[in-house]
Amino acid sequence: MNTKAEHSILVTTLGTTWEIVPELLGFTNINEFTLFAKHPKKNYLIKTIDKNNIKPVQEVWVITTDAAAIKKSLKNLKEWIYLINNRVKLRIFKLSGIAEVVNINQSREMADLIYRVVLNAKDYAVNGQLLLSLAGGRKVMSAEMQQAGNIFGCHALLHVINNNIIPDKYKNPISFSKSLPAAISKQILPIILGTAIKEKYFLYTRYKKFLKKYNISVNKEICNLIPSSNFYTEIHKQLQNADNLVYNFYFDLLKGKNISNFQILYLFPPDFITKLKAYKIGKNKKMREQELLFLTKLPKAELHCHLGGIATPAEIVETALENKLSILNLKNNNSKYSIFLSDVRQAVRNNSISELIELVPDIKGLRNKFNIPEPYSVAGFLLQFKNNIDLLSKFIYRDYLNNSTFKGIGIDNYEKLGDLQGSGLLQNELSIRKACKLIINKALKHNVHYLELRCSPVNYTRADLTEEDVVNIIVDEISKHPLNVKLIFIASRHGKMSTIYRHIELATKLLKTHKIFKKLFVGFDLAGNENSKEPNELSYAFLPLMEQCVKLTIHAGETEKVNNIWQAVYRLNADRIGHGLKLVNNKELLAKFRDRKIAVEMCPSSNNQIVGFHNFNNKNDKTTKIYPLKNYINEGLRVTINTDNPGISLTDFSQELFVASMLTEGGLSIWDILQLIKNSFRSAFTSVDERHDLIVNAEKEISKILQKEFKSGILST
Repeated sequence: MNTKAEHSILVTTLGTTWEIVPELLGFTNINEFTLFAKHPKKNYLIKTIDKNNIKPVQEVWVITTDAAAIKKSLKNLKEWIYLINNRVKLRIFKLSGIAEVVNINQSREMADLIYRVVLNAKDYAVNGQLLLSLAGGRKVMSAEMQQAGNIFGCHALLHVINNNIIPDKYKNPISFSKSLPAAISKQILPIILGTAIKEKYFLYTRYKKFLKKYNISVNKEICNLIPSSNFYTEIHKQLQNADNLVYNFYFDLLKGKNISNFQILYLFPPDFITKLKAYKIGKNKKMREQELLFLTKLPKAELHCHLGGIATPAEIVETALENKLSILNLKNNNSKYSIFLSDVRQAVRNNSISELIELVPDIKGLRNKFNIPEPYSVAGFLLQFKNNIDLLSKFIYRDYLNNSTFKGIGIDNYEKLGDLQGSGLLQNELSIRKACKLIINKALKHNVHYLELRCSPVNYTRADLTEEDVVNIIVDEISKHPLNVKLIFIASRHGKMSTIYRHIELATKLLKTHKIFKKLFVGFDLAGNENSKEPNELSYAFLPLMEQCVKLTIHAGETEKVNNIWQAVYRLNADRIGHGLKLVNNKELLAKFRDRKIAVEMCPSSNNQIVGFHNFNNKNDKTTKIYPLKNYINEGLRVTINTDNPGISLTDFSQELFVASMLTEGGLSIWDILQLIKNSFRSAFTSVDERHDLIVNAEKEISKILQKEFKSGILST
């Protein structure tokens, strides 16, 4: 085996013009060699080197033929190496027995040699840089060198513009070992044609095989290689397979209902794509942690997340701690409140759920129990649990602490689990800011690139804040962080019509008067128990939003009939549907979703916790309802995966993808997961240009992640 190098290697072809090597090295090693010391554009050359992070070259690998005329070039080159005190190492790779490349077979044999040398150079310089020169040989050799760079990847492609009017007296090793006069050096201009060229993805599936089969010795100064075109043939066969894959996919797409995945995936070879489609998340329990780590790394877009349900029990206490000083002041001035907190604190010390239930039989009633401003009654209660979060979890979830019981509990019971947060806690600036920070930090931890955050500003005005105050606080807080966060307002069906109108009026007003809000606000949501009001009843109220072309997402078909989904689409012109679990019951409407590209925002954990679906990874699960996700995928719907209320559901942005696989017969493949992620980016309510940028950036990141996973992650086995 060859020893890996940590330095840079320059690979070039060589004809009768030996000067190309010192010209290239005078550029790459400009701070070491003096060749271009008097060049009129020396500063430009230095800036180019720095800008493209070109490191000095320590080895030059020369590819050439066996022609007699080449011997003089090699002699001059070796002499030049000697005159610069052997500061670079020279390795020569000759096509044995071939003097000139004059026919198709010889062209393929030369291409074969170039591919082999570049492949071995890439492996040898794995810890350094690989630079490829497109100057030095015939055009056909330059073309194959560029092709090799595109196939195997390289740090940079170099070329030299030379006006060929250098006097003969300077074309000797001695002259090129010193500084060329300005009038001479200005005729030479090294340039960079491309940097950070990424390898073709089939290389990763064939890399070890190629190296073992087409390895060449790099321990000799001169290596004579027998002409062959086997490697050339194999490489082009792989390229053709990749091209055929793309063609076949799009051909199948025209015939079926599939929607396209990230475009970058179709550049992978067929066997790699087969592996992405074959590997099912969650099927091997021993791989759970590794798979969750993989899912965490993937870039994501979150489209359905409620600010009022983002906090876990521990995070609710964190939010309450923001109000510590105010609670202390109120406690000192309100004896009933002080006694209550003391009793709660004692119950917590006793670790007694029964005592807590006796003190707080009605959690919602706690909000204004002591005639003090909200949210201090709730926050004071929560503060007593700072050293016993487990007890708070038991108090909140009670019978639902186990996954087997936290399933199919219904919408009313599910919503009660959030009574200690949401509008119960977010009634002042400190609490609202803390909630925003919590969800943003969670999203960043799970590599969420884009987040649409849903909130009901009017619901947070029961103390001293106006709805516009609430919006300004949220806008200010989310603007401070690197995450791309957008806002969606929520109107609740189960609330008063006046509150629904207030949210609509607030949105339409701020769109006209608030510049920052206009940039961040992307849509309006109708949520809450579907029993309260059907979409039909709200079509008139939503007209002002439609007149301003505000995008709409409607909670429908989660717990009630599929007709609610129909009404959301045909009466409220919904662009997306929240949950949409009953859509599977109306094939004609489902087809309309596919035709109109209406996205379905599914939330596996909350869907399972509210409705209850069969977990295919749990042999003891007796639930018979089948989660419709796979059906929607097969029908070509733009279905997305979301968290809904990550704190209430005790989930996160990565775990939801895992749960989705658990609820799917046969599981979800990595290919399916990536499709769901792309659906989310594609269904974002932001602008077309921003969606495009999000998808492009996600593609780049996914490409790097998959390559690493293939080398040493879950795809390496």
